[in-house]
Amino acid sequence: MILSPDRWPHMYLPLKRPGEHKLGWQVAILFEPVESHPDEEFVVLKNMTIFGLAIDGEAEEIKYAGVDALLDDGWVVD
Repeated sequence: MILSPDRWPHMYLPLKRPGEHKLGWQVAILFEPVESHPDEEFVVLKNMTIFGLAIDGEAEEIKYAGVDALLDDGWVVD
């Protein structure tokens, strides 16, 4: 689904991954479609909800070298 923005529920894609020590979930938002360049660097906003609200403090930008790096870091579509 990450590579298919036409299937995204919004203009952005909500992501999640297990929190520290497997307690709860961390959330993030992917804003830019990466389907045409899955191996190029892109940014997700960690701690950002689909409502544009930051949780657990402020939103944090995380840069990934490609979709594989995002998946290897534990993120899945929420």
